Amino acid sequence: MDRSPNAPLAPSEDLYHQTTASLEHLTQKDEGGRGIRQLLGPETDDGLRRSAFLLSQPHVRRVGILTGFPCNRDSHPPTETDGPPGALAVAKCLLRGHKEAVVLLTDGINEAPLLAAVAAHPYLHKALANKRLTVESFHPAEFCENGSCIASVPLHKLADRRQLPGVRRLRALWEELDHLVAVERSGRAADGRYYTMRGLDMTSDVAPLDILFHWSLTGPQDGIRPLTTAIGDGGNELGLGKVAHRTAQHIPKGAQIACAVSCHSLIVASVSNWGAYALAALTSALMVFAGDGSFSFDELFTTDADERQVAAALCEAGVRDGATKELAMTVDGFPMHETFKRVDRMREIVSCLIVEGRRDSMMGG
Repeated sequence: MDRSPNAPLAPSEDLYHQTTASLEHLTQKDEGGRGIRQLLGPETDDGLRRSAFLLSQPHVRRVGILTGFPCNRDSHPPTETDGPPGALAVAKCLLRGHKEAVVLLTDGINEAPLLAAVAAHPYLHKALANKRLTVESFHPAEFCENGSCIASVPLHKLADRRQLPGVRRLRALWEELDHLVAVERSGRAADGRYYTMRGLDMTSDVAPLDILFHWSLTGPQDGIRPLTTAIGDGGNELGLGKVAHRTAQHIPKGAQIACAVSCHSLIVASVSNWGAYALAALTSALMVFAGDGSFSFDELFTTDADERQVAAALCEAGVRDGATKELAMTVDGFPMHETFKRVDRMREIVSCLIVEGRRDSMMGG
């Protein structure tokens, strides 16, 4: 058996499960008191572990990451601080782990803040320059025909309207991607509209990127299609249709706001960014295990400097906290030091996995 320094590492299944459980415990305490633990169940079991495993696989070369939640209805831009930082953390680990390309998808109204965050990111601004990272924005008008509102057209019918510019663009991207990840992404409700946690209608600013998930979920079972991962914290995010019945029962205004579009793997967290950091941490570790030794976990995983610069850029771009509505470097009311505390703890948890995995491999399992 090859025990050279470049030999693939492999943690035991028990250790892998323990690490996943520790990350979930860290991110699912419901510090914000929104009732997210009521969304947990069989539908969310294994979501983090499965998503990280799939993203780390060599055949997954091109990944689409959907983000942007324009819930601050009285502000311009209406974008909130939860979502983009987590999306960029996932993008960094994938690109530094030698994935071919990452595409960030959002609404036109969220594009400028997202680009500002990418430009400020210590690593991703270079990936944007060399086109390994691209940003694709979509406007609701691209999905309308003869003045019809997207909410008036059932999703399956909208997805079939290939003559619409937005649908045509989405289809071209979907056919090139190997996996889709939604991080705090607006989710279409049963009535076809998009709602904030307070039940405010934001449909006019949201492009129906849910179409991408619809194609993946309804395509031929034996066909090649991108699998889907969703990360959310309230029930009204894309992919949370997997637990729509729980949202309707346990979340305030849940029957109105619950997303109706499901996903393959679901990660529920107290704050969506935290769930994305957990996914980035575990995916980074698995890519290190499977890699050739040319990158380390610390190179792949987000840093305090990354998070600070992204948060500052979002604040400068006018992006507000979705919970407090304040223009500040906070997420869902939590200050930056709460983000740093969790990111640092994730680094500790996953570093233990890597050390133990290396020891297991050198001892022959």
